[in-house]
Amino acid sequence: MKAEQLSWATAKSLVDLSELTAKWLLGHVEDHPCQHGPPDDETKKINQTLVRINRSGLMTDTSQPGKPFHGGNAQRACFSGFCEEGLAMAVASLTLSTNLIVLAFPPDSGGR
Repeated sequence: MKAEQLSWATAKSLVDLSELTAKWLLGHVEDHPCQHGPPDDETKKINQTLVRINRSGLMTDTSQPGKPFHGGNAQRACFSGFCEEGLAMAVASLTLSTNLIVLAFPPDSGGR
């Protein structure tokens, strides 16, 4: 399907949904099923990284940038999303020796 014709209603694959999410992050698509309107202001800090993630085959549905400890609070950078099983297992395996935390769940697990 040509990108010009692609919409949330016409998407037929995870690749289509990932591309629409990238276009939404870039401001070329108005809404996202997970958020009405444009991305939050804090997303601008990690926008280009999220676009690359979406265009690599992992569709993000929520994210937040990291924030350093200040005034008793901090925020861990994170994102969640959907991808093919092979990519999920590759990412989970490759990050075992890093400080990244990856939780991979099959679609029917309910996050368990």
